[in-house]
Amino acid sequence: GFDCSGLTLYAWAPYERLDHYSVTQYYEAGSVHPSIGSLLPGDLVFWSSNGSVSGIHHVALYIGGGEVIQAPQSGSVIQKTPLGSVSWGYYGATRPLT
Repeated sequence: GFDCSGLTLYAWAPYERLDHYSVTQYYEAGSVHPSIGSLLPGDLVFWSSNGSVSGIHHVALYIGGGEVIQAPQSGSVIQKTPLGSVSWGYYGATRPLT
């Protein structure tokens, strides 16, 4: 099974090297941080426990249509869920390769 940052690392591995840490993925995967209304498939979306980058604790892969692919916790079955169903404090997104 995957944890959240391991899943996104694996998904992007053929195209870009990502660290196995969600905070670093937010900073280093790309320089564009799209608004929730302008997300594109492949964007990484992040949740924070305190509304800041230092509180980022979860990342998922946006697939379009308001849905994400995520590993809810280490070793869990990967799930396709609505972006809004993750209620842990949406923080923002990063567009890899930008």
